[in-house]
Amino acid sequence: MRLMRLPGYHRDLDVVAVTQDGIVASYENGWIDQVNRTGDFGPVGALPAHRRQGLTRAVLLEGLRRMQALGMDRVCVSTGESNTPALRLYQSLGFEIVNRYFAYAKMV
Repeated sequence: MRLMRLPGYHRDLDVVAVTQDGIVASYENGWIDQVNRTGDFGPVGALPAHRRQGLTRAVLLEGLRRMQALGMDRVCVSTGESNTPALRLYQSLGFEIVNRYFAYAKMV
């Protein structure tokens, strides 16, 4: 898989929460930049039926633990400005908003 050959990809930083039925209910992919000692989460998500159960919080906490063990001093995550549930989750884990950006699209 091409994703697994990209710089900064580490299979051990992929964390999932799986239901008893074997369904991946929540997930995060972790990436690291060892030169700058910075980690990054993305993508992060949960299936709609499994949201608000603490699963994404658990996978992010485990991802943070793994990144810290690899020497990361800073970890980033991005989401849309209107994604209030994600913003609340990230802030509850100690993330702080450090910038905002606008996405532009043109219908053609």
